[in-house]
Amino acid sequence: MGQSFKLKGSLFTLSVLQLMTADLEAFDADLKAKIQLAPKFFNCTPMVIDVQALKVDRLDFQKLKSVLQNNQVIAVGIKGAPTTWLNEIREAHLAVMNEPVKSDKKAGGNASTEGGSKIISEPVRSGQRIYAEGGDLIIIGTVSSGAEILADGNIHVYGSLRGRALAGVNGNKNARIFCQQLAAELVSIAGHFQLFEHIAELTHSLTEIYLKQDELIIATL
Repeated sequence: MGQSFKLKGSLFTLSVLQLMTADLEAFDADLKAKIQLAPKFFNCTPMVIDVQALKVDRLDFQKLKSVLQNNQVIAVGIKGAPTTWLNEIREAHLAVMNEPVKSDKKAGGNASTEGGSKIISEPVRSGQRIYAEGGDLIIIGTVSSGAEILADGNIHVYGSLRGRALAGVNGNKNARIFCQQLAAELVSIAGHFQLFEHIAELTHSLTEIYLKQDELIIATL
């Protein structure tokens, strides 16, 4: 008998979409507006949907899945749901992903921790995901397109930032991102984000990214 498939372990970078309202009509309208600004980023993009910020008793996951599909977003699974929602999630044929992935896939394993900061002493390649839990992340080298770096604190990149950088992922609005050159696919601080289309003019500049009154500021130094 021939073997028609194999099961293999692998690690993929997935974006997380945090749902801030149970009003799915409002979410649909906001998502359409965002897609108009960056259609390539959202086109058939697999995402994990984080629902932990919702203060409601239930959510229509069939409708949520339909809204996402109609906007060409592929929902991989649901994160942060209470146990009372699990049956409805499974009935919508969505995966339950309550535990965040905190393992790192590092180039050569060259990582160290000093003073609460995680230091990666070589470039971060496409497909890698590096997370600094409880502190800052320092990358000595370039972050390639398709890579994702995350930190509860600040992010420092001593090279070009071409992937996705998310600082203050635990909600720290005082977190900042610093890089030698900015050509990122996405930058985010405490859930406030901008895409490459809005920051391309700063590609060749030493850059600082921070929040001011909940607005993401990208400034040259």
